[in-house]
Amino acid sequence: MKRQVSGDNLTKEFVDCFESLCYSRNRWDIWSNFIFLFAAMISLAVDRNQTEERTKEYNRILSSYSAKEQEMLQQMTALTVLALEKNPEQDFLGTLYMRLNLANKHRGQEFTPYNISKMMAQMQALNAKDVVAEKGWMSIGDPACGACGMLIAFRNEMVRQHIPFQNVLFVGQDIDFTAALMGYIQISLLGCAGYIIIGDTLTNPAVGSAPLLPQVQEGQQIWYTPMFFDSVWHARRIMAYLAGML
Repeated sequence: MKRQVSGDNLTKEFVDCFESLCYSRNRWDIWSNFIFLFAAMISLAVDRNQTEERTKEYNRILSSYSAKEQEMLQQMTALTVLALEKNPEQDFLGTLYMRLNLANKHRGQEFTPYNISKMMAQMQALNAKDVVAEKGWMSIGDPACGACGMLIAFRNEMVRQHIPFQNVLFVGQDIDFTAALMGYIQISLLGCAGYIIIGDTLTNPAVGSAPLLPQVQEGQQIWYTPMFFDSVWHARRIMAYLAGML
């Protein structure tokens, strides 16, 4: 008999794996390590400019876990992939983050419920079809992206409107390292072209009038999604660079 896997089952399995690691480790350390390992695994496959530093940190963190614990981390990774594959219409990691009581209330973290993100995305997308038709592509940004619930909702709104979301550049920025990487993981898995910048948007907004050519300042990090390296977006970046030289 074929096993039926629901979204609730996937969430429960993820929580069970996470809790099984908490018997001998700090909850926040487990979560932040899991998120970095997952994000670095994606980044290292496509971004050669960040290989050395991220590989070193990846190996340092992974080696601190036993073989059995590494299996649990791998299972959490697989469950995340499966959950977003089964239902892209959700902020899977953001919801788990709040459910596991990991939000940093000292920084005022309170992730936006997905239904609110969905409403905001619908408002942002009112003229999206016209913009894409005229320019060939468009960009959408969130200066306090967290786990990228709003960007995910915008991606799904493009699907609903029958607009290829592959023609949208998704840009997020957040001061919180782990939250930003949660967003990076999710928009990467959902096939979005773009990047996440880790840094303070208020003091150092990294995206100006040329989102294709982000200006990352000292102390900031940028994490490019795999689809950002697609040949079409590569060509668009070249054209934007040449236009800036004129």
